[in-house]
Amino acid sequence: MGPAVDWRRNLAALWLAEFTAILGFSFAFPFLPLFLHRELGIVSERSLAFWSGIVAGASGISMAIASPIWGWLADRFGRRSMLIRAMVGGGLSVGLMGLARSAQQLAALRFLQGAASGTVASASALVAAETPREHVAWALGVLSSAIALGSAVGPAAGGIAGSRYGRRECGRDQPLGRHERVERMDGEIELVTYPAFPVQRAQTISPDTALA
Repeated sequence: MGPAVDWRRNLAALWLAEFTAILGFSFAFPFLPLFLHRELGIVSERSLAFWSGIVAGASGISMAIASPIWGWLADRFGRRSMLIRAMVGGGLSVGLMGLARSAQQLAALRFLQGAASGTVASASALVAAETPREHVAWALGVLSSAIALGSAVGPAAGGIAGSRYGRRECGRDQPLGRHERVERMDGEIELVTYPAFPVQRAQTISPDTALA
Protein backbone atom coordinates (compact mmCIF):
# COMPACT_ATOMS: atom_id res chain seq x y z
CA MET A 1 0.00 0.00 0.00
CA GLY A 2 1.47 3.29 -1.06
CA PRO A 3 2.05 6.33 1.09
CA ALA A 4 -0.81 8.24 -0.60
CA VAL A 5 -3.33 5.60 0.55
CA ASP A 6 -1.90 5.69 4.07
CA TRP A 7 -2.32 9.44 4.62
CA ARG A 8 -5.82 9.42 3.17
CA ARG A 9 -6.78 6.55 5.44
CA ASN A 10 -5.32 8.38 8.43
CA LEU A 11 -7.25 11.49 7.46
CA ALA A 12 -10.49 9.51 7.28
CA ALA A 13 -9.85 7.98 10.71
CA LEU A 14 -9.02 11.35 12.23
CA TRP A 15 -12.10 12.91 10.62
CA LEU A 16 -14.34 10.30 12.25
CA ALA A 17 -12.54 10.57 15.59
CA GLU A 18 -12.77 14.36 15.63
CA PHE A 19 -16.42 14.37 14.60
CA THR A 20 -17.42 12.00 17.39
CA ALA A 21 -15.28 13.87 19.94
CA ILE A 22 -16.75 17.29 19.16
CA LEU A 23 -20.24 15.81 19.02
CA GLY A 24 -19.77 14.30 22.47
CA PHE A 25 -18.23 17.43 23.98
CA SER A 26 -21.08 19.65 22.72
CA PHE A 27 -23.86 17.14 23.42
CA ALA A 28 -24.79 18.67 26.80
CA PHE A 29 -24.80 22.33 25.72
CA PRO A 30 -28.58 22.65 25.15
CA PHE A 31 -29.61 21.42 28.60
CA LEU A 32 -26.78 22.65 30.84
CA PRO A 33 -29.00 25.44 32.25
CA LEU A 34 -31.82 22.91 32.68
CA PHE A 35 -29.44 20.54 34.44
CA LEU A 36 -28.32 23.30 36.80
CA HIS A 37 -31.89 24.35 37.53
CA ARG A 38 -33.74 21.05 37.73
CA GLU A 39 -31.10 18.60 38.91
CA LEU A 40 -28.70 20.75 40.91
CA GLY A 41 -31.27 23.02 42.52
CA ILE A 42 -30.25 26.44 41.18
CA VAL A 43 -33.60 28.23 41.49
CA SER A 44 -32.72 31.93 41.51
CA GLU A 45 -32.65 33.55 38.07
CA ARG A 46 -29.45 35.44 38.88
CA SER A 47 -27.70 32.36 40.26
CA LEU A 48 -28.79 30.35 37.23
CA ALA A 49 -27.38 32.97 34.85
CA PHE A 50 -24.15 33.15 36.85
CA TRP A 51 -23.52 29.41 37.04
CA SER A 52 -24.55 28.85 33.42
CA GLY A 53 -21.85 31.30 32.39
CA ILE A 54 -19.25 29.78 34.72
CA VAL A 55 -19.96 26.23 33.57
CA ALA A 56 -19.93 27.23 29.89
CA GLY A 57 -16.65 29.14 30.13
CA ALA A 58 -14.71 26.86 32.49
CA SER A 59 -13.49 24.49 29.79
CA GLY A 60 -12.24 27.32 27.57
CA ILE A 61 -10.21 28.85 30.38
CA SER A 62 -8.53 25.58 31.31
CA MET A 63 -7.90 24.71 27.65
CA ALA A 64 -6.15 28.05 27.12
CA ILE A 65 -3.86 27.28 30.05
CA ALA A 66 -3.19 23.62 29.25
CA SER A 67 -2.87 23.72 25.45
CA PRO A 68 0.74 25.04 25.34
CA ILE A 69 1.75 22.39 27.86
CA TRP A 70 0.17 19.59 25.84
CA GLY A 71 1.81 20.96 22.69
CA TRP A 72 5.22 20.85 24.34
CA LEU A 73 4.59 17.27 25.48
CA ALA A 74 3.46 16.33 21.96
CA ASP A 75 6.78 17.54 20.55
CA ARG A 76 8.59 15.34 23.04
CA PHE A 77 6.46 12.19 23.19
CA GLY A 78 4.54 12.18 19.91
CA ARG A 79 1.31 13.56 18.56
CA ARG A 80 -0.55 10.25 18.46
CA SER A 81 -0.18 9.70 22.19
CA MET A 82 -1.41 13.22 22.90
CA LEU A 83 -4.45 12.69 20.65
CA ILE A 84 -5.33 9.46 22.46
CA ARG A 85 -4.81 11.20 25.81
CA ALA A 86 -7.12 14.04 24.75
CA MET A 87 -9.87 11.68 23.58
CA VAL A 88 -9.78 9.55 26.72
CA GLY A 89 -9.44 12.48 29.14
CA GLY A 90 -12.23 14.46 27.53
CA GLY A 91 -14.55 11.45 27.39
CA LEU A 92 -14.01 10.55 31.05
CA SER A 93 -14.62 14.11 32.24
CA VAL A 94 -17.84 14.39 30.21
CA GLY A 95 -19.06 11.07 31.65
CA LEU A 96 -18.37 12.23 35.20
CA MET A 97 -20.54 15.33 34.71
CA GLY A 98 -23.62 13.14 35.05
CA LEU A 99 -22.54 12.36 38.63
CA ALA A 100 -22.22 16.01 39.70
CA ARG A 101 -24.23 16.94 42.79
CA SER A 102 -23.63 20.69 42.84
CA ALA A 103 -22.93 23.56 40.49
CA GLN A 104 -19.39 23.77 41.87
CA GLN A 105 -18.72 20.13 41.00
CA LEU A 106 -20.10 20.60 37.50
CA ALA A 107 -17.93 23.69 36.95
CA ALA A 108 -14.87 21.79 38.22
CA LEU A 109 -15.56 18.90 35.83
CA ARG A 110 -15.97 21.32 32.93
CA PHE A 111 -12.63 22.85 33.90
CA LEU A 112 -11.12 19.35 33.94
CA GLN A 113 -12.62 18.61 30.53
CA GLY A 114 -10.90 21.62 28.99
CA ALA A 115 -7.58 20.80 30.63
CA ALA A 116 -7.68 17.13 29.65
CA SER A 117 -8.95 17.43 26.08
CA GLY A 118 -7.58 19.58 23.26
CA THR A 119 -8.36 17.12 20.49
CA VAL A 120 -8.52 19.75 17.73
CA ALA A 121 -4.92 20.87 18.14
CA SER A 122 -3.64 17.29 18.38
CA ALA A 123 -5.56 16.10 15.32
CA SER A 124 -4.57 19.14 13.27
CA ALA A 125 -0.88 18.67 14.10
CA LEU A 126 -1.08 14.99 13.21
CA VAL A 127 -2.76 15.69 9.87
CA ALA A 128 -0.24 18.40 9.00
CA ALA A 129 2.69 16.12 9.88
CA GLU A 130 1.52 13.02 7.98
CA THR A 131 -0.01 14.59 4.86
CA PRO A 132 2.08 15.35 1.76
CA ARG A 133 2.88 19.04 1.57
CA GLU A 134 0.85 19.66 -1.57
CA HIS A 135 -2.29 18.27 0.14
CA VAL A 136 -1.92 19.79 3.63
CA ALA A 137 -4.33 22.69 3.11
CA TRP A 138 -7.00 20.40 1.66
CA ALA A 139 -6.57 17.86 4.45
CA LEU A 140 -6.87 20.53 7.15
CA GLY A 141 -10.02 21.80 5.46
CA VAL A 142 -11.50 18.32 5.52
CA LEU A 143 -10.65 18.00 9.21
CA SER A 144 -12.29 21.38 9.88
CA SER A 145 -15.49 20.06 8.32
CA ALA A 146 -15.57 17.32 10.97
CA ILE A 147 -15.25 19.95 13.71
CA ALA A 148 -18.01 22.10 12.22
CA LEU A 149 -20.34 19.15 11.65
CA GLY A 150 -19.76 17.80 15.15
CA SER A 151 -20.49 21.23 16.63
CA ALA A 152 -23.78 21.33 14.71
CA VAL A 153 -24.94 17.76 15.29
CA GLY A 154 -23.89 17.57 18.97
CA PRO A 155 -26.24 20.24 20.40
CA ALA A 156 -29.09 19.09 18.15
CA ALA A 157 -28.70 15.48 19.29
CA GLY A 158 -28.35 16.62 22.90
CA GLY A 159 -31.53 18.64 22.73
CA ILE A 160 -33.47 15.71 21.28
CA ALA A 161 -32.05 13.26 23.83
CA GLY A 162 -32.68 15.65 26.72
CA SER A 163 -36.31 16.13 25.73
CA ARG A 164 -36.93 12.42 25.33
CA TYR A 165 -34.90 10.77 28.06
CA GLY A 166 -34.08 13.39 30.71
CA ARG A 167 -30.90 15.21 31.56
CA ARG A 168 -29.17 12.95 34.07
CA GLU A 169 -30.35 9.50 33.11
CA CYS A 170 -32.99 7.86 30.90
CA GLY A 171 -36.57 8.10 32.09
CA ARG A 172 -35.95 10.74 34.75
CA ASP A 173 -37.59 13.73 33.13
CA GLN A 174 -39.86 15.95 35.20
CA PRO A 175 -42.77 18.25 34.30
CA LEU A 176 -42.33 21.96 33.91
CA GLY A 177 -43.10 24.29 36.78
CA ARG A 178 -42.47 21.94 39.67
CA HIS A 179 -41.14 24.76 41.86
CA GLU A 180 -44.14 26.69 43.12
CA ARG A 181 -44.72 28.73 46.25
CA VAL A 182 -46.96 31.48 47.61
CA GLU A 183 -45.35 34.54 49.18
CA ARG A 184 -46.90 37.58 50.84
CA MET A 185 -45.43 40.90 49.70
CA ASP A 186 -46.84 44.31 50.65
CA GLY A 187 -50.21 42.89 51.62
CA GLU A 188 -50.59 40.84 48.45
CA ILE A 189 -50.09 37.17 47.77
CA GLU A 190 -47.56 36.48 45.05
CA LEU A 191 -47.74 33.19 43.21
CA VAL A 192 -44.29 32.36 41.81
CA THR A 193 -43.73 29.56 39.32
CA TYR A 194 -40.21 28.37 38.46
CA PRO A 195 -40.18 26.58 35.11
CA ALA A 196 -37.14 24.78 33.74
CA PHE A 197 -35.67 27.72 31.78
CA PRO A 198 -36.06 30.60 31.47
CA VAL A 199 -37.62 31.65 34.76
CA GLN A 200 -40.89 33.37 34.04
CA ARG A 201 -42.06 36.54 35.70
CA ALA A 202 -44.15 36.21 38.81
CA GLN A 203 -47.91 36.39 38.57
CA THR A 204 -49.39 38.68 41.23
CA ILE A 205 -52.94 38.07 42.44
CA SER A 206 -55.01 39.80 45.03
CA PRO A 207 -55.71 38.21 48.47
CA ASP A 208 -59.45 37.96 47.65
CA THR A 209 -58.75 36.03 44.49
CA ALA A 210 -56.28 33.73 46.23
CA LEU A 211 -58.74 32.87 49.02
CA ALA A 212 -61.65 32.32 46.66
